[in-house]
Amino acid sequence: MNSKNMILKLFVLSIIILLASSSKFMAQGSGTVKGTVTDAATNDPLLGANVILKGSGFGDAADLDGAFRISSIPVGKYTIKASYLGYITQEEEIEIIANRALEIEFKLKLAVIEGEEVVIKAQAEAQRAAINKQLSDRTIKNVVSAKQIQEIPDANAAEAVGRLPGVSLQRQGGEGQKVVIRGMSPKFNKIEISGVQMASTDDNDRSTDVSMISPYMLGGIEVSKAAMPDKEADVIGGSVNFILKEAPSKFSFDVLGQGSYNGLDESFGDYKFMVSASDRFFNNKLGVFGQLDLEKRNRSAFELNVNYDNKIKLEDRTADYDSIGAYTPSMSLKDVGREVDRYGGTVILDYRIPDGKLKYYTFLSKIDKEVISRNDVFAPSSNNRYPGLTITNNDLAIMINSFRYDQQFGALKVDAGVSYSFSENKLPQNLYIRGIDKQAFGDSSSFVQNQNPMDIPNFAKNDVSTMELYDIGLSSSYNKSTELSADFNFEYMLGITQDISMLIKTGGKLKNRTKYYNTETERTPFTWDPRWNDLVVNKFFDESYLGLQDLPYSIFLDNDNMKNYPGSEYYFNTMPNSDLVNDIAQFLHDTDTSYHDYPKSLKNDYYGNEYYRAGYLMTELKIGESITFTPGIRYEHNKTSYNGIRGDEGANLFYAAYEHFDTTTTRTNEYWLPMIHLKIKPVSWFDIRAAYTQTLARPNFNQIVPAWNITDLYTTWNNPNLAPSVSENYDIYASFYENHLGLFTIGWFKKEIHDFIFFAEPTGNLDSTATDLPDFAKDKPIRRYINNEFPVDLWGIETEWQTHFWYLPGFLNGFVLNINYTHTFSEAKYPRTLQESKFIPPFTTITTFTDTFYTDRLLQQPSDIINVTLGYDYSDFSIRLSFLYTDNIFSSTSFYSALQGTSEAFTKWDIAIRQKLPVEGLEIFGNVNNISSSLERDIIRGKTDFPRREQHYGLTADVGIRYRL
Repeated sequence: MNSKNMILKLFVLSIIILLASSSKFMAQGSGTVKGTVTDAATNDPLLGANVILKGSGFGDAADLDGAFRISSIPVGKYTIKASYLGYITQEEEIEIIANRALEIEFKLKLAVIEGEEVVIKAQAEAQRAAINKQLSDRTIKNVVSAKQIQEIPDANAAEAVGRLPGVSLQRQGGEGQKVVIRGMSPKFNKIEISGVQMASTDDNDRSTDVSMISPYMLGGIEVSKAAMPDKEADVIGGSVNFILKEAPSKFSFDVLGQGSYNGLDESFGDYKFMVSASDRFFNNKLGVFGQLDLEKRNRSAFELNVNYDNKIKLEDRTADYDSIGAYTPSMSLKDVGREVDRYGGTVILDYRIPDGKLKYYTFLSKIDKEVISRNDVFAPSSNNRYPGLTITNNDLAIMINSFRYDQQFGALKVDAGVSYSFSENKLPQNLYIRGIDKQAFGDSSSFVQNQNPMDIPNFAKNDVSTMELYDIGLSSSYNKSTELSADFNFEYMLGITQDISMLIKTGGKLKNRTKYYNTETERTPFTWDPRWNDLVVNKFFDESYLGLQDLPYSIFLDNDNMKNYPGSEYYFNTMPNSDLVNDIAQFLHDTDTSYHDYPKSLKNDYYGNEYYRAGYLMTELKIGESITFTPGIRYEHNKTSYNGIRGDEGANLFYAAYEHFDTTTTRTNEYWLPMIHLKIKPVSWFDIRAAYTQTLARPNFNQIVPAWNITDLYTTWNNPNLAPSVSENYDIYASFYENHLGLFTIGWFKKEIHDFIFFAEPTGNLDSTATDLPDFAKDKPIRRYINNEFPVDLWGIETEWQTHFWYLPGFLNGFVLNINYTHTFSEAKYPRTLQESKFIPPFTTITTFTDTFYTDRLLQQPSDIINVTLGYDYSDFSIRLSFLYTDNIFSSTSFYSALQGTSEAFTKWDIAIRQKLPVEGLEIFGNVNNISSSLERDIIRGKTDFPRREQHYGLTADVGIRYRL
């Protein structure tokens, strides 16, 4: 803390010295130059255009309207220059007069081969916009421009982000859902909409489902990889900002209709409708933009999940544990029918005031999912098979309201805002039915456990007539998260000399987050008490089934539904009638008895608040055109207060009363986080950017809830004392850019993460922080989360080349290329406890525990990511071919290295086309995703031919028509 206070004092002292040195020039007076940069042919604003006074430290980047403003310029004569990659640079001689504002309009022309006709290539124009926005930014950032999003849109916003360097996606049913940045799981990344953080959509961690966002409402996407002091520091991986559209200078109207095909189910029932309109009123002061979206998608999949264990007993763990091979206690096959309905919309109002703007927006997105999953669980370890059906209804809603004010007062810029973010994840019903086929593998169950999991179904009897009803369950859950925040920022521009300028920025933020989670579970075990059999038979079946000890599973089946699992001889022939099962479950739920109730479901319930306040101070010092130095420091204080359940499950039966009580704990932490950015631009076509930053990752919600659950085998203990993980981040990037080259970037990054949070396996060595447990619980193995005492290292390289071949002859000048490659390394020491039991005759057994660790990569970290996008424009026709390669993601950890999981290489090809029609504004489009029907597959390291997880989701195709005015 003392060293960081010293950094802050030195930082403030340096600002005071610079302010004092500028007094001479301030006495002479200063002036302002402002204006716009637009395309000479179309008059469209050029966002990110660079406007500088040559040889000086004064400049600005054009905003969304193409506007720039350079203030506090010492009086004198200058050459002002406007540049935009892909366009011809313009220069003009000007004279700055004290207390005067000079206005200039730049109209830049495309760089073309002399004598060639100027033709606007849609994808090339979109690429130029992204490159120039990326080059003009203060920090290390990747950009998807509005035109890239709108010209040939992706299925959702996540897919557009997934093409950027260092970014991979977690998918559900083939659709991008959550973002992984530089190998850091979604919970380590911040998702924002126009600068406002989206509330978490997950029950327990801080991740957000970005499939909620329609690409048609976006005006750009920015992925920031090096934090700035004026932004929240809870971003070890990075942050993604989805920027909503604003009303352009003229009326616009956009309507789209689309039909879709799902190759896995061979169905044509999907659709999408979108309509948006915008205009400006009152002499262009008031802008109004509105959009509505309606979509239905089939996101079905076939899934395989396998549990592995090591051929060693828990009490015999020794140092040579890894030499023992793996076996399969159980595996499951699923046919997941997933229907996704989306409804969304946004309204954006902006009002231009003198040298400023007022802006309000509201964003709403809702997803309704109905999932019908045919399950078949093969458990050779218990010699049983469990066929079943699960029906889930899931409703997810997100809403954001935001109001912002920004205005320029001479050299002072003020901006402030308030926002409210809300997410609600409701699971009103999760219903399941299971059958049981006892002795499903006969006398060969031990042999079957050692086979490749894909062969295990072939050893089962597969005789429906021998299956019995096992149980029926019903559960529900409700998760709500809200965030109310307010922030303010002051930015002051100061001319030190004609060569040196300094920007000073300070501000703060207040935020209150609430989190609530509740779940209810019921289960009726028919195999335990035949009285339930007669109750159900009397209501739903023929009386001939009365008095049976076990009900036949076959009476619940609907034999019209059968499907093959891809690449296997197995087929699903045990599909219960979903309507019948639903009626039975509701009947059991309404029956007035506690026998089937599951009181221990409340052990996962929690609620709480987080109170956040932060402040920062930073400066940007520009020395000539070559050096930009941006040091700063951020202070963050966080106070959490969570309520959780503490209970003793013991050896009680599942339906017995749950002895418990609830408690609340409050914890606080604060951090001073220094951040330094440096940009060196020795020539007009090359720059180097470097950054040192410190960022945080706060614990998941469920990790700090003061809950415990004691069973007869072990104790699960949440850790309210967990500290946030703190990362020291180093970045250095070199960029080369020129009209013929485009933009080529190569970069290196490194993260050293302290207090990284891991789940510690059951152990008899009690962590000293778990002092609040009762004494008898401390004698059991304890499952808990801990801050790792060893730092985690993550480092990697990123390269990217964006270019279009405008200078080539004939049809070749229509090609546009984006290619990037990321290679990531990491090293983490995962805690592991070795347990050894020795029998000492005649009656004594001594158990010893040895705390140690094993070294591996970070979970969810891919080794290699390659993205290639090749586009082509000819007249009114556009086509884009995309290729994604992701290799070797570390997908699951285990006590035994042989059981740790990694993914196989995943390759995905997509193609999209668009053709404008003779009617102005009218176009047709189509795309095919996952052309090769690639599957996602994980394996275990001990036996690389043994799968751990598979997800097949097949090919999808869309065809639509769009009208834009």
